[in-house]
Amino acid sequence: MNVLIDTNIFIYREDHQVVPSSLASLLRLFEENSVRILVHPMSKEDIRRDPDAARKEISLSKISAYPELSSPPASHGDAGFIEIVGAPRTQRERVDNELLYAIYKDAADFLITSDTEILRKAEKTGLGDRVFNIEEGLEFFGTQFVRHVSAPTPAIRFVSAYNLNLSDPIFDSLKVDYPDFETWWKKISREGRRAWVSQKPDKSLGALLILKEENEPIDSIPPLGKKRRLKVSTLIVKHMGQKIGELFLKLAINHATTNNIDDVYLTHYVKPKDELVTLLDQYGFIKVARRTNGEDVFYKYLKPIVPRKELEFFPPMELNRRYYPSFYDGARVKKHVIPIRPEYHDRLFIEYRYRTPGLMEAAGELIVEGNTIKKAYICHARSMKLREGDVLLFYRSRDQVLTSICSLDKVYHGVDSYEEVIRLVGKRTVYSKDELINLVSYGPAMVILFLLHFELKNYITLPKLQKARIMLWAPQSVMEISDERYRQILKMGDLDERFTLH
Repeated sequence: MNVLIDTNIFIYREDHQVVPSSLASLLRLFEENSVRILVHPMSKEDIRRDPDAARKEISLSKISAYPELSSPPASHGDAGFIEIVGAPRTQRERVDNELLYAIYKDAADFLITSDTEILRKAEKTGLGDRVFNIEEGLEFFGTQFVRHVSAPTPAIRFVSAYNLNLSDPIFDSLKVDYPDFETWWKKISREGRRAWVSQKPDKSLGALLILKEENEPIDSIPPLGKKRRLKVSTLIVKHMGQKIGELFLKLAINHATTNNIDDVYLTHYVKPKDELVTLLDQYGFIKVARRTNGEDVFYKYLKPIVPRKELEFFPPMELNRRYYPSFYDGARVKKHVIPIRPEYHDRLFIEYRYRTPGLMEAAGELIVEGNTIKKAYICHARSMKLREGDVLLFYRSRDQVLTSICSLDKVYHGVDSYEEVIRLVGKRTVYSKDELINLVSYGPAMVILFLLHFELKNYITLPKLQKARIMLWAPQSVMEISDERYRQILKMGDLDERFTLH
């Protein structure tokens, strides 16, 4: 396995911050498991342009310990790639683009970087599952290489605001950005407001989410009129390695859909290389206005704001991202039933109501990996009918029940090595290295990357499906169904069809 390292994560340069203990642990994992660490030749050239001679000498001495990526591909002739990431305006952007292009062309398996602009571009190019920050890398590779030991999962709690310690470092930036923050906190504490929080291993807070239902105008330029909305009053994610940001956005969106709220928004002081902005963009939040205090207003519509007839001009997966959890299920996409064994269903679909909690959950922790939006499933099906944007209905085998509605992001066929599987699933995986090796040992696998949209309110058993003539027998592999039978499933499952786009 080859991992490309962006030099700014282990060389003190400019205003970049590193986390020495996390980085040391990550590099030690690589060394113990024979992962080949590479640096891009352009990174060295970038260091040689440093006008500070002493710093340049130190940086070059550090980077010389790592081998170069040999004959890396160059992006300047790839118009499609440049159209996605943008032509570089500075030498630093040129280096960033070339690092990402090396992953784009599979010259290396993964990239480790602390540059949020590279992370943002990775999402745009579809490489977000193969480009990690330090904490994500430590979590991911720790899960892969530490055999028979589960990666630590942060505790997720829903607590009263007054029980949180305002001296926790997570509140420092809020105190700087909002001079009246402590007064506001006392107010919401008296109101009985509650917060979702996650804890780091040292028990400090790694993330914080506070929600508020509103029915009032937003004082901004341009002004936003009175409307019922869900405001994300506070969203801070300091611990980026455990998919907490994605989970917390999912919690906010679930709150909105459960309470019949169609719009979600938050205000945020955008900072250079802002990771929160990258996260918001992934799930359809757009900047629509600015408040007089300088905060930007990021807004998410859970249902389309364009006429239904205009939906045909957007690719299905773009609609699924922009209006998540709404999803396109019109004539342009097919519908498929996918059987999944209960042990894998338990990991991927943690909201399944009859699932037996594991030991960590029984101890009061939330298993983050199963509560995320982006997921990966690996099986040995041979169907070649799956296409991006298709609707997937997961069927829990042995229990013989249809449970979940998803949309297909990407599909890969004939994957026959651990290295290829892990490169494709990246940070979405809930499987260990041993499990993945075992999976491909039985023959070429199909890798399905998908988004979870909804659990059915009414799970549908096989006898009911048979009685309705939707399926005559239990599916043994991927099974395409007609649009008519799919519509029957929506009715029987009591899915709120306000969130279907067609």
